[in-house]
Amino acid sequence: MTLATDNPVLDRVVALLRDLQGVDFGGHTASTLTRRVQWRAALCGLSDLPAYARFLAGNPAEQLALRSALLVQVTQFWRDPPMWEALHDKVLPTLGYASRREGRGLRAWSAGCADGRETWTLASLLWASAADGWLVVGSDLDPTAVQFAQDGVYAASALGELPELLGPRTLDLKGAYVQVKPGLRPAVRFCVHDLAGVQIAPEAAVVARFDLVLCRNVLIYLQPQVREVVLRKLAAVLPAGGVLVLGLSESLHGEATRWFEPLVEVSRQLRMYRRTQEAL
Repeated sequence: MTLATDNPVLDRVVALLRDLQGVDFGGHTASTLTRRVQWRAALCGLSDLPAYARFLAGNPAEQLALRSALLVQVTQFWRDPPMWEALHDKVLPTLGYASRREGRGLRAWSAGCADGRETWTLASLLWASAADGWLVVGSDLDPTAVQFAQDGVYAASALGELPELLGPRTLDLKGAYVQVKPGLRPAVRFCVHDLAGVQIAPEAAVVARFDLVLCRNVLIYLQPQVREVVLRKLAAVLPAGGVLVLGLSESLHGEATRWFEPLVEVSRQLRMYRRTQEAL
């Protein structure tokens, strides 16, 4: 999936990480790559990118550090409260009714889940709704983040202001840490998955079909060609009527506007879309 930038040094750095660390960042925007590579170079005391590229080639520890820097991990519990409130009040009841009518539980995917806080938030909403047979899959490109998410242990300072249905109901306070309650775990699965890779659905999914997909604040870091690849993949796993949620600063362009239409039940600013009948 590697795409060329207009900077041969950045291309060399991307190739190094792909060949030595097995992660392809070629689909990231040049601005994201430049900003984070320059940051790592400065931390290493190197003033120019060619010197940093040479340093990187022979330094596995720095390769890991740069990989982590490029795997943007920005998340929190209940991030963007109006989105979660709309999801709880207006979207999940409709999706839950549709899944029950088909004789199954609701299936949701948190794509690019980072350390799992979004995934556990989503699971908490489904658990609080007393829905039967639901499943939430959280996936990320970073194996370290996926392991952290599976552990479900976070600093108590990471909680912030949480609503009643997410706080004491789903998280146990253990001194300076909080831990996801055991009752929430059986229906939540985590796995490593590359949204721009060849595999359409994450391997932890029961089937390659979801009623709801959250892919928030991922597309903004990707080049336009890669965004379309990702959106096509998300459209492929959502049946007509399924819902896609993007980040508040993200939007749809090009062919994706045929596959998704804004949810009329919620504000357009919340970036929630319903899968149309349009074929891929």
